[in-house]
Amino acid sequence: MTSNSGSNPADAPDHYYTVDMLRGFAAIAVLFYHYQHFFYPPGVYHIEVQDLAGVQPFYDLLSPLYQHGGSAVQLFWLISGFVFAKVYASKDTPGSEFFIRRFARLYPLHFVTLVIVAVLQALAYARFGNHVIYGYNDSYHFVLNLFLASTWGLEEGYSFNQPIWSVSVEILSYALFWLVAKNLLRAGAFGPLAIAAAATVLTQLEIGPPMVWPCVTFFFIGCAVYNVAGNHPRAVRDLAIVAGLGMAMLAMNAIFGELTIRNGLLPFCIAVVAGAALVDRLPLGASFKRFRFIGDSTYGCYLWHFPIQVALFLLLDWLGVSLSIASSPLFLAGFIAISTLAGWLSFVAFEKPAQRSILRWWNTRSGRNVAPARHSAP
Repeated sequence: MTSNSGSNPADAPDHYYTVDMLRGFAAIAVLFYHYQHFFYPPGVYHIEVQDLAGVQPFYDLLSPLYQHGGSAVQLFWLISGFVFAKVYASKDTPGSEFFIRRFARLYPLHFVTLVIVAVLQALAYARFGNHVIYGYNDSYHFVLNLFLASTWGLEEGYSFNQPIWSVSVEILSYALFWLVAKNLLRAGAFGPLAIAAAATVLTQLEIGPPMVWPCVTFFFIGCAVYNVAGNHPRAVRDLAIVAGLGMAMLAMNAIFGELTIRNGLLPFCIAVVAGAALVDRLPLGASFKRFRFIGDSTYGCYLWHFPIQVALFLLLDWLGVSLSIASSPLFLAGFIAISTLAGWLSFVAFEKPAQRSILRWWNTRSGRNVAPARHSAP
């Protein structure tokens, strides 16, 4: 039965819940990576993670997350490409509709957290004589952040709610995607893979800001993975092949060389996204609908965790508590719990209502009926 095998494009799931959950897990990985921030004294803006061995709680157990959790951003990019291909590929979406959907989904929370971080950093400067964690919190960088241009090569360094850098880069991929979306999958996976290959070449040539073309590479490979998941007549088999190829590349790198983030991240991301999409093409996938909140909470968790860190800096200083408390496993657990809860509350109480309000305003003004994408794209 094709409905049970997931081998018919017509039977593709309306929502890839397992893929969506990956975004939530990726956000938590970033939280562990950024936990190092609690060990930056005011005026210090970088410490090698390896130097915090024995200081961060459960370092031996969690060192992969402490050292490499930031690479989950690339997983975000690949999942974004997957989601965008599902929602927009092979469709002629007007530029105004595409823009307002992206704006309504991303900008309200970005603006609010940007202003909050600006206020918190001003308080930190008054308290300590220096900003904390990130140092370039001036009017120039505020304007860059205001226009989501904080990582376009115009910046002098890390600033304000710096985690937004990944979105700053990704919106350039959005623009490129919109230009080619209608015809992107006309030749199957060849189109997105050709764009990804060209972006890889430009990365190697070091043309443009350093993270723009890597983002394009991951994003359009995500589009290619969706083509397999959503359009192949034997999607389950082919997704298993794609996931297997990703794992085989990891094994080859480990056996015949040295497995590193540089040579292992892309095949790892391909393997896990293809594997998650495979689960979604099976009857088992529908059971993950109850965990949709994990994916929905991702963007809020990602953008709120840094203001929470700065606020904790100020609170601990006001209470006279040393930052060494961050070495406590309970403090780590509390930070992860508060950040993830903030992400969920943010989605329910702010992001979703703001998105609907903006789209209602747009529909009234334009006379169109633009609805939020059913898949909560990051």
